Amino acid sequence: MPDLAGLPLTELLALDRRHVWHPYGPMPGRVDPLVVESASGVRLKLADGPELVDGMSS
Repeated sequence: MPDLAGLPLTELLALDRRHVWHPYGPMPGRVDPLVVESASGVRLKLADGPELVDGMSS
């Protein structure tokens, strides 16, 4: 698998739309997926800056 870490966010989102099915989202997806840059426990840092709590983690 190629290293995707250096790709621009817009290109990552385009690849995601073409190749990934998100089982907890609508089909077809109506909004762009959230791109996670890093995580620690249940805390996620998104590529565009916000930080979230992963409510689906177990």
